[in-house]
Amino acid sequence: MSSDSLSAAARRRTQKMYPVTNQSSHFFSEAERTAYASFINYALEGDQDLSEVLPIESSSTEALCDAVRCSLILPKLMNYFIPGSFPLSALRLKVFAGRSHFNRMENHQRYLMAARTNMCVQTSIGHGDLLDAQPHIVMAVIDQLISGGYASQIKRLRTQLSERSVQLKALAVKSSGSEFLIKWANETLEEAQVAVKNLTADLSNGKAVYLLACIISSKDKKLDAAALAEAKRGSSCVEKAVAELEKIDRACFVAEGSLADGNKKLNTLLMTSLFVLYCERVHGAEAIDRQLCPSSPARGAIANGASVASSPQITERAATAKLATPTPQRPTEDEESDKETEKEKEKEKEKEKEKE
Repeated sequence: MSSDSLSAAARRRTQKMYPVTNQSSHFFSEAERTAYASFINYALEGDQDLSEVLPIESSSTEALCDAVRCSLILPKLMNYFIPGSFPLSALRLKVFAGRSHFNRMENHQRYLMAARTNMCVQTSIGHGDLLDAQPHIVMAVIDQLISGGYASQIKRLRTQLSERSVQLKALAVKSSGSEFLIKWANETLEEAQVAVKNLTADLSNGKAVYLLACIISSKDKKLDAAALAEAKRGSSCVEKAVAELEKIDRACFVAEGSLADGNKKLNTLLMTSLFVLYCERVHGAEAIDRQLCPSSPARGAIANGASVASSPQITERAATAKLATPTPQRPTEDEESDKETEKEKEKEKEKEKEKE
């Protein structure tokens, strides 16, 4: 028997013993890439540390991967959702020149540790994957971060709902996840008689999203008769929904026609962000702990550990907390280089002693 027939028989035996049951492929839509890039640009706008990578070109996958590879985007975005979750004193800012590779690696390592600790994001990746920044890994990590960030905010909001609304408290206790969002939308739009049974097809006409956005953006935080008549007039309100979402800075989650296409992932993020905004504006709840840092006018300042205070009392408590707990000073790059040179000199002296 020839060697070729032996190898063929061996392959058949191997395939029989170890059959291939799952041939998976990595996929992400252009709408998701555009939405993630737009959201990052919005959330971290005004952050001076990110001036070299922001704004991210939403139509370029490579631009989004390069921004994540720099190792500053993910920690800053985590602090946007949960201020103080990533200690900025440990963040290496020198990632664009010099010893950028080692600083990036250290930032990615600390981000993964902080993500597992603060947001329960169980990622099966390492810092090397973030340095390589393959598109499917980047999309998965950003999706986990945004979803986990909003989940942590909803968890914080649920503890406040009992004091603000008995109706929302009952919803929070009885359901969770997408089921909770569907029940909230139906309860809120009960007067409009708009039923939402899922986060895909039932949102594709844009009526439910349009009416929810109108309630959030209205002065009295109630359903306007004109908006209700506008929703009942036509079969689709997608364009009107997008225009209304732009007023409340939530249009990034309806990129590339994802609302009409019924993109479940982006629709879930959209409805989650609308619920968080609804609780803040209608019921006066706080999705983030604004006592952690003093007030700051820029959104990017939240990622740097600051947040816009909603009242003078919060600003006063934040100031006293800041004075009571001194912030650790991070050594400068010159001091670090001096320490490294001293260590090298000590090593050389030890080598000379060994030779003697």
